[in-house]
Amino acid sequence: MNKYAEVIVTYNRKKLLKENIEALLNQTFKDHDILIVDNNSNDGTKEMVAEIQDKRIKYYNTGKNLGGAGGFAFGLRKAIELGYLYAWIMDDDSIPEKEALQSLVDKGQALDGEFSYLASLVYWTDGKLFDMNVPDF
Repeated sequence: MNKYAEVIVTYNRKKLLKENIEALLNQTFKDHDILIVDNNSNDGTKEMVAEIQDKRIKYYNTGKNLGGAGGFAFGLRKAIELGYLYAWIMDDDSIPEKEALQSLVDKGQALDGEFSYLASLVYWTDGKLFDMNVPDF
């Protein structure tokens, strides 16, 4: 089993989710799984995910719309139950660059696991840093 899992929360945005999944499957770091947390979509999300043939993808339907925070809580609980050590959480409209996960793994290893969390830089579609997603202390 992989130590790393992405937790992706989605609701009725299968087109964006598909783009997100493709970006995650194409990461340079390959030893990870993708946990799709579907907040009970009714737009064919489940069928779209089932068409993607990759054993790293695991699909979970919450049975009702828990909202973003509820979906993340559901997904993180599932990741813990399944034994993952690290979780990279994101919404379905996040499209990570190919080396994003490798960068997080490298930084975590450089810190010898002595961290509470790491955060990716988030850019807007115009290429500018998205300030709302910069952690503050």
